[in-house]
Amino acid sequence: MMGAFVTLDGQRALVTGGTQGAGAATVALLRNLGARVMTTARNRPDDLPEGLFVAADLTTPSGCETVANAVRDRMGGVDIMVHMLGGSSAPGGGFTALGDAEWQAELALNLMPAARLDRALADSLADLSRERIKALIGEGEVTLNGRTVTQPSLKVTGGAAFSVTLPAPEPVDVEAEDIPLEILYEDADLLVLNKPAGMVVHPAAGHARGTLVGALLH
Repeated sequence: MMGAFVTLDGQRALVTGGTQGAGAATVALLRNLGARVMTTARNRPDDLPEGLFVAADLTTPSGCETVANAVRDRMGGVDIMVHMLGGSSAPGGGFTALGDAEWQAELALNLMPAARLDRALADSLADLSRERIKALIGEGEVTLNGRTVTQPSLKVTGGAAFSVTLPAPEPVDVEAEDIPLEILYEDADLLVLNKPAGMVVHPAAGHARGTLVGALLH
C-alpha cells in the first residue's frame, strides 16, 4: 500500500460544504492525512461527530460568524481553510437572464462565505512554517504547560497551553563583493542580467556570501 504523500499531523482544518460529494471527500482526505477537520453545512449528518461540525447558513454574515466563533472555541484557530461551498440556483438563459436578486443570491453562495471566513479567521492562521516550528523546538524555544518541548511529534490534547519564544532576528550586514555578472541591459532605472545557475539571490542561513545582492552592491 502506498504511504501518504504528505502528513498534516497536528494541523487544524476548516472545510465548508464538507458533508457531500467533493466536500466530503476533501474532509476524508485531510483526516486521513492526520489533520483535525471541522466542517459546516445547514444540517448535520448522523455520521458526523457534533464536536467537528457546525450547523450554519454561510450565505449570511451571522452564519459565517457562528462558524468562525466555533473554530476559535473548539480548535483554537485554523491552519488550513478549504472552501467547497458553492452551486447555482439561477434560471437558464445565461448571465443576461439574471436580475439583481439572482446575482445577489449567487454571490452570497459562491463568494461571500469564503471572503467573510477568510477575514474573520485570518489572525489565527499560522505565521510560522512547520520547519520553523521544528527548528524552534530543537532550540528549546517551545514549552507545553510550562515544560520545554523536545519532540516535534509530541501528541497533545485539547486545553494544552503552548508558549513559543521567537528569538530576535539577527541583523543582516550585506557586503559588496566583486563577483562577475553577465549584464544584458542597464540604464538608470532597469538592469537585466543572466543570473548564474545556483547563485543565491540574497543572504540567508548558510549563504552569507556569494549572493546576487552582494554582487550588485559592488
